[in-house]
Amino acid sequence: IKSPGTSTIHDNLRSISPATIEAIFDLQVKMIKKEDLDSFDRMFVDSTSVRANSAWPTDSDIMHRLAKRILRILTCLHKKFGVAFSDKVLSRWIELFDKLDFKISLVRGKANADASRKKLYGKFLVKIRKFTVRIAQKMKVFRDEHRDAELGFSEKQRVNSMVEFFSEALSDLLHVSEYCHKRIFEDENISSREKILSLSDGDAAFIIKGGRETVLGYKPQIVVSDKMFVSSVLVPDGNAADSDMLTLAVNDSIARTGVTPRVLSADDGYVSKNNLAALRTLGIETVSFSGSKGKKLLEKEWDLKEYVKARNDRSKAESIMFSLKYLFDFGQLQRRGVEETRVELTMKAVIYNFYHMVKMRASKTRRLAA
Repeated sequence: IKSPGTSTIHDNLRSISPATIEAIFDLQVKMIKKEDLDSFDRMFVDSTSVRANSAWPTDSDIMHRLAKRILRILTCLHKKFGVAFSDKVLSRWIELFDKLDFKISLVRGKANADASRKKLYGKFLVKIRKFTVRIAQKMKVFRDEHRDAELGFSEKQRVNSMVEFFSEALSDLLHVSEYCHKRIFEDENISSREKILSLSDGDAAFIIKGGRETVLGYKPQIVVSDKMFVSSVLVPDGNAADSDMLTLAVNDSIARTGVTPRVLSADDGYVSKNNLAALRTLGIETVSFSGSKGKKLLEKEWDLKEYVKARNDRSKAESIMFSLKYLFDFGQLQRRGVEETRVELTMKAVIYNFYHMVKMRASKTRRLAA
């Protein structure tokens, strides 16, 4: 039997709505409980970083691709009116941006890298300013020439959308060139929140986690059980602090499982007095935090047997993270945007759970047979 192609499988998976994925997740957890594979009374919370489906951003690359996008939109607008558009000067500048971007990418780690980079960016920004002025003039001419064109309603909507897209891209290009100049020539630190990090995934952010390699992507929050099942996957916007996500993740897990865990364990990134109070209010008997901050907050309970066990068992969460990332592609996204990312990661967690259910069933059968 011939297997379907990768694109066919991908298209079929994309046709499943987010609500359907969530419904499958809910029913899956109920099945796990019904088969007595897990009681969900001991839970662990952890976060990880996943890479967006986007190239690592540099100012030169972002400006180069925005310039290409703007020229492409203007060309397509002319084509809609049966007019061939070409501008040798703009095309030549696009080729120059490509070459300068490539040269900028090669200077890292070389002698006099800062001086070389500054010189290349100087050329780049001068031409970018000329590019924005020239292409804005070309757009004005286009709009003046076709202002009174008779178009059907749907065609007019498409043209207006393309003009709006052009304006947004041109505004983004000016914005990037402005903060790039401040960063390179005025030594000003620019917050990542002010930057355009990706043209393909505008929701992606820099994820800086525990001194590890910085990742452009997302930081999902995962709740896992003592029997190593996933009961919650939350994907916040940007690089949200773990401590801000703890109660949200736990409440999502409780809503799906219908069980308030007896024990909950998390690392010191989740530590706060408010979180401790909120989780105890939910009825969780043992709320354990690892690390020095956790020890300070839980000084009286730190050496109690249940708390020691909760800290030691946290390795199960890390084990699941490893399996998800390296066996189920949890660490690299195929989709773009935070909503699509939520769907993709939830789907991968569901697939992992089914895989783990098969293993647990087989182990249970072997025990009964013995």
